[in-house]
Amino acid sequence: MKNTIVEVPFGYNLKGKKKGQRNDRDYIRETTVTVGIATPDADEAPVALVWHRRGRWGDEGYQHSPREYRVCGSRLYRPVEFENGYDKPDSQAALTEVLEAVATRDDCAANLLQSGARRSWWDYEPKLNGALELGNALIVSSSEEDAVAAEIRRKAEKLIVVDGKVYDVTSEPMYVVTNGRFQHRLGAEVVPLHAIEPPMDVAKHFRADQLPEVLETIASRFSRRGLDFDPENPASFVEYVPDWIEVREGFEHVLTYRHDQTPQLLAAVARALGYLGKTLSEQPIPVLLAFGELRDAAARSEPGAVIADRAEVLSDALSAHAFEAKLLREEVEKWRMAPVAHAPAVAAPKP
Repeated sequence: MKNTIVEVPFGYNLKGKKKGQRNDRDYIRETTVTVGIATPDADEAPVALVWHRRGRWGDEGYQHSPREYRVCGSRLYRPVEFENGYDKPDSQAALTEVLEAVATRDDCAANLLQSGARRSWWDYEPKLNGALELGNALIVSSSEEDAVAAEIRRKAEKLIVVDGKVYDVTSEPMYVVTNGRFQHRLGAEVVPLHAIEPPMDVAKHFRADQLPEVLETIASRFSRRGLDFDPENPASFVEYVPDWIEVREGFEHVLTYRHDQTPQLLAAVARALGYLGKTLSEQPIPVLLAFGELRDAAARSEPGAVIADRAEVLSDALSAHAFEAKLLREEVEKWRMAPVAHAPAVAAPKP
């Protein structure tokens, strides 16, 4: 695999003083570091996933270009894109514009290797000139040069260039069922896995190959509308799922996420126990016993099956209309319907 060699200029902060001074002062110096950006051909970094996207806010007047995720080695990469306003599609970063921004140290989105002190800072020039005036007379006590150079190398290591276009390493895309951006109705959005705050919820978070399950979840919330979604026909669901993922044949293996509902169950248990603890002195003996068993099981980090059983006992002991009982019943039901943790998900139809 080829590398694109890039010489990256940067500024870095340092502290120092000249002979005779008592205290250190802040200065800036400039230097360069040479990095390599992996530049595979299309066969070495094939397209594994395609993210089909409508216009921002559901505009019908235009569409963003499909976002192609490529796999290279064991990593997944997504295009580096720039927003061009609300009335224009996003554009993918070209290597030429990135190199130009890096060479001129522009403080802009295209400068993907920017790190350290920035020229746009109001005190950049005074600190730089101060260091230049002192030259070798400056006694340096601490410097960020090595740290900034290492950060630039890390940034370069996360990039690849294919056919002149720049891609950045990413986590796999997920469907998140939430209140839709469009007219405040329920819908699903595509979100990278690393951007989702845990715990994961089987009723809300879905892998990229689980579009049928996403549509089924949305349809069940609107059962009165009689929604008829067809996973093979985007026109049937685009109002509710405006962005969708196509998994290319033979690349199902890039979807490595395996769901575990136990953290979500534990979070709900902690919430229920917290609320119930405020009125524990008013509860009957069966509730007290069930409360203690569930609390102790959670504290011992018992398996999810044990936690679910104890939570079910407590919900049955409580009044059927109690908030804690409803919460526990809902979470136990979701835990029981969730796939076994770490078990591979069954591939679903792709649009």
